[in-house]
Amino acid sequence: MMAQAARGVVSTAVQRHGEDVAELVSLQAAVQPDAVAIASATSALTYGELDAHADALAIRLRRLGVGPDIVVGLCVPRSPAMVVAALGILKAGGAYLPWILPIRLRGWRSCSMTQKLPS
Repeated sequence: MMAQAARGVVSTAVQRHGEDVAELVSLQAAVQPDAVAIASATSALTYGELDAHADALAIRLRRLGVGPDIVVGLCVPRSPAMVVAALGILKAGGAYLPWILPIRLRGWRSCSMTQKLPS
């Protein structure tokens, strides 16, 4: 099932050369909103859900000043949430820098997308 979804994105990407990944996901969400975009052992998101969550995050990030020439550190385990976060950063106009915690710090929660940020 995921292989079919991946082939759909690849074929869309080939047909629409020149658009970025955020635009391609939005296009796929418009065409097939109920198709599975990403899945893990515990959860799955459709293209419609992925696009909506990424849009909501992008709005929040823009309010916080994310835009062109802004790099956002991304410290999220591999999961659908990581894809939403990366896509949201891109939709806000920023760039993301993946950050992987060293093994000795993995038990310590050093960053979180859910922490309340100062207004």
